[in-house]
Amino acid sequence: MSKYIYEVVETYKLRSEDFEETIHGEIRRELNPSGGERYSWWISHHYRPSQGAYGVYHPSNISGESIDEVRQHMIAYMQGFTAEFEVKAG
Repeated sequence: MSKYIYEVVETYKLRSEDFEETIHGEIRRELNPSGGERYSWWISHHYRPSQGAYGVYHPSNISGESIDEVRQHMIAYMQGFTAEFEVKAG
């Protein structure tokens, strides 16, 4: 069984009158016993990138070597939320 321990170093919330739920985001620092720092981001909801899309878009670029790098990716993803297309938790 593998274990994943991380520290939440930044939190973000996205609120909009266009959709009911608050979207939560986190920047996480992985705690590696072997040393070295690695960061990742997590988000509470996902969205369809277009009206004709089959499902929601789950970004693949969720980790990086710096907080700035992963923050940039998470903020870019959060800016894609719109009420025009479906927003789903999970």
